[in-house]
Amino acid sequence: MKRVNLFYRFLFIFFIFLNVGYANGVPIKKKSVAVVNSYFIQVDQESDNLISREKIYSRTDAFELRRNLEEQVKNDPSSIVLNFALVKFHSNAPNANGGFTGLALQYAANIFKYNEYLGCLAFEYAFSKAGDNKNAEVWYKNSLRCKLIEGMEWRAIKLNQHPPIGASVIGNFSNGKKLPMYETVWGSYERIVMIPKCGNDCKFTVITNFIEGEKIVEGKLSYHNW
Repeated sequence: MKRVNLFYRFLFIFFIFLNVGYANGVPIKKKSVAVVNSYFIQVDQESDNLISREKIYSRTDAFELRRNLEEQVKNDPSSIVLNFALVKFHSNAPNANGGFTGLALQYAANIFKYNEYLGCLAFEYAFSKAGDNKNAEVWYKNSLRCKLIEGMEWRAIKLNQHPPIGASVIGNFSNGKKLPMYETVWGSYERIVMIPKCGNDCKFTVITNFIEGEKIVEGKLSYHNW
C-alpha cells in the first residue's frame, strides 16, 4: 500500500511538472542550473557500466544494486550518469525487485534540471519501457525544442524505406541500442538527435524491425552519410 501511495504522489508531482515546465512549447530555463555538456551515447554507455548486462540479478542482488546507486546519487545528486542508471533500473526491474515507474520518472526529472535534452530522453526511455508510447513520443518531441548546446549539432537519421501500413518501427542504431523511430507527415520514419559536431564524417547505421502483431519482420540495413 505504501508503494502504491508513493506512486500516485510521484505521478501527481510529475504531471504538475509537465504542465508548468513549458510555455507555448518552449522549454523554460531554470535559474542557477548548470548546463552539462554531455551527449546521449556517452551517458548511455557510462550508465550501462554501472549495471552489468552479463549478470542475472536475483531479488537480493537487485535491491543491493538499487541501494548502491541511491547511495552514490545522494553523494553526487547532479550526476547525470547515476540518475540515468536509476532511470534504467526502475524502468526494467519488476516491482518485486524494487523497480518502480514513478521513481524512474523522478530520476528523469533530476536529469532534466541539469540537462533538458538528456532529461527529455530519460523521460522518453521511462515511458517507452512502461509501454506508454504516446507519452514517450511527446517527450521525444520535447527534446527537439531544447536549446542546442555549444559544440553540438542536430542530425536527422532517416529510414530509406516505407514500412507496412500500421507497423511500428524500432531502430537498432550503430551504438547497438534500440531506440524508437517516429513517423513523419510523409509516412517515413526518422529520429533526430543532438550529437557532437562531426561535419561530413557523420555516419549512422540503422537496422529496422517492423512489428506486426507478435511477428518481427527484419528491415534493410540503412546507411546514412552527411
